[in-house]
Amino acid sequence: MKFFILILIISIFLQTSFVPVNLALILLLSRAYVVDEKMNLYLAFISGIMLGILSSQNIGFWPLIFLVVVKIVGLMRRLPISANFLTILPVSFLLIGLVDLAKSFILNQTFNWNLFLVEVIVTLPIYILVSFLEDRFVPKADIKLKIRN
Repeated sequence: MKFFILILIISIFLQTSFVPVNLALILLLSRAYVVDEKMNLYLAFISGIMLGILSSQNIGFWPLIFLVVVKIVGLMRRLPISANFLTILPVSFLLIGLVDLAKSFILNQTFNWNLFLVEVIVTLPIYILVSFLEDRFVPKADIKLKIRN
């Protein structure tokens, strides 16, 4: 969890300074699709506040967008269709498209199709990386340490 928070903070700094791709949205979308817990909402809110402050845009826009995306992904994760890992592509296509449309209407930015397609395609490798990190390096609550005498 701490490693994911560090990656999220670094991605927010990169997003606001160098990379035009919405890395924070992709990371939050991927983690919400992998792990269904309440901490995703806290991460979405805090990263939205940070992104709003660092990008000098409307501070309340990004937390609201991130919270809605995480909640929608949490609801879609409960569907039986989400058992296949490739369903992240249509889900990310829909949600990233809606976020880009909202960004173009509310923040008066142009809708860039090339950037949109790059964000959707990058979602799958980031999803695989996040699922690997969550499976390997995050201990589960039901795992107990057994010590023999």
